[in-house]
Amino acid sequence: RRSRLNITNLNPVNVTIEGCSFSHPSVSLHMDGIFTPQGIQTRGSRPIPKQSNTKKVLTLQAGHRLALTLEVLEKEPTVAGGPPVNASVQLLTKRGEKITIR
Repeated sequence: RRSRLNITNLNPVNVTIEGCSFSHPSVSLHMDGIFTPQGIQTRGSRPIPKQSNTKKVLTLQAGHRLALTLEVLEKEPTVAGGPPVNASVQLLTKRGEKITIR
């Protein structure tokens, strides 16, 4: 199952995403690109690692849009009508702000 998301930096300053955490092992996050306010792509597609050794995942400039795909992979067969799996991804900014995607 996949969901596409857009995160736009409405702040007048850059926002640096320093890390991300995943609440369930079946969740993955993929960056589809970064786009200017005019829609011009400035960075291409790449996976966002679950474990990162760097202090900075990416910087989103003022007015720019981050396009993401959130994917949940089935690890075990599910029963129709069974309970849903609660999963989320949390992005942490340099200023300590948390963006939670459920």
